[in-house]
Amino acid sequence: ARLVASPSSRILVFDCRAAPGQGGLADRLTGMMTALLLAILSGRAFQLDWPGVESAYATPRLDATALLGAARAAPASEVRTLRWVSRDRQELHELVSRAESLDALWPERVLVVQSNRGFTQGLLRDSPRAAALGLTPESAQFGCLLHFLLEPTAAALAPLAPLRDALAAAAAPVVGVHVRTGDSTFAAERGADADALAARGAKLYADHRFVFDFALRRAAALDAPAAAARILVLSDSAALRAHAAAALGERALDAASNETVGHVARDAAALARAVAEHW
Repeated sequence: ARLVASPSSRILVFDCRAAPGQGGLADRLTGMMTALLLAILSGRAFQLDWPGVESAYATPRLDATALLGAARAAPASEVRTLRWVSRDRQELHELVSRAESLDALWPERVLVVQSNRGFTQGLLRDSPRAAALGLTPESAQFGCLLHFLLEPTAAALAPLAPLRDALAAAAAPVVGVHVRTGDSTFAAERGADADALAARGAKLYADHRFVFDFALRRAAALDAPAAAARILVLSDSAALRAHAAAALGERALDAASNETVGHVARDAAALARAVAEHW
């Protein structure tokens, strides 16, 4: 059974309707986990206002949308909106970690948070309320919050099933490599022809060769007599992944699909692919 709060509850809404400006998947998760921790520390029901998120994520341990209607219907006197998009992270951390009572900071019943900022570890280390609840950086890490709140849908993970099977069946260690080439990649590779993608992949591989050389050294150090260590390449660039797979040869643990991973703030259809890659 999922946790469901009363419509009269004190509510914290993490609002993803603020995009653009709230960033892609990583920025949203960063802000969201801090908002979830603030909800826990202030005794609020956490709600997630992210249209379309159900195509890629489920929230199996709580009903994260049941109170959105009640939150939107609350009178203005009961609502405060915190827009923390690209705000100074240290300033925000100091604001909340030093407060003896988060209720004194935000007495309103409904708190709406729009944020791409994260400071969960600082809160767990410095917040008096976290200490009172027995929450520490060791007992409630970012990953614990993430896995408590979100779980990818089967549809989002389905394209990665062959890769997950290959990882499970690998008879040798696997070295993971993730290369983030930048937001410009999403526009540069969309609609590009095969020759242009091949040239781009070769250039990106050369530019990031130090990363792959390091991975190859790690793989060689992990080689077993019966099996060579494999290298799994993840990247926002499909062109780089294709070139790396060819360059690494038998070392490469090939992904099930070489689809471009899009930016979720610019391409709604990209959410499931981004979630699957992250997971």
